Amino acid sequence: MLKDHLALKPDQIAGPLVIAGLAIAAQFIGLDTLAFDREAIQGEQYWRLLSAHLVHTNDTHLVMSLAGVLALWLMQGDDYNARDYLTAAMTSAVGVSACLYYLDSSVSWYAGLSGLLHGLFAWGVTADLHARRHVGAFLVIGLLGKLLLEQTFGAAPASERMTGYPVVVDANLYGAAFGSLTGAIMLYLRRQVRPER
Repeated sequence: MLKDHLALKPDQIAGPLVIAGLAIAAQFIGLDTLAFDREAIQGEQYWRLLSAHLVHTNDTHLVMSLAGVLALWLMQGDDYNARDYLTAAMTSAVGVSACLYYLDSSVSWYAGLSGLLHGLFAWGVTADLHARRHVGAFLVIGLLGKLLLEQTFGAAPASERMTGYPVVVDANLYGAAFGSLTGAIMLYLRRQVRPER
């Protein structure tokens, strides 16, 4: 689904570069300080609710996530602007962490961009659907199919082997839900502002 041109305007690449840069920097700080750790969060280490999405279990996990950032930019970068991209990333991260903390008491530990990437993908799909691009329907079907498979059968064993930890598939579901909600709210707000111009 690669386009015949790349989304290379500064506003189109700024968001992905910020996320990639923060993820790389987080690897140097480390899991012990940044991962979602239920006990540490209860001990008032609230930064983990955001930082958990940037730090990774190992370098292979980080490379997988950076490849995801790149793949989404290649597919959806034409619709990117830094403000909306980073807003969608932030709401997805906060939403995933809140749901893991309050709804999934069995999850004591989490790290990685996976939930956030599912949020960004779903946010991008809302733009495709709003613009009535045919690809949007296929992307929705693909996303829903992936989420359904994960909820039914769990994560792919290869993913767990590469990350070295169990994959928290609910993070992907929560991310997709918050990304979709963020996209819908942004589209609604734009519609409200447009008539005043």
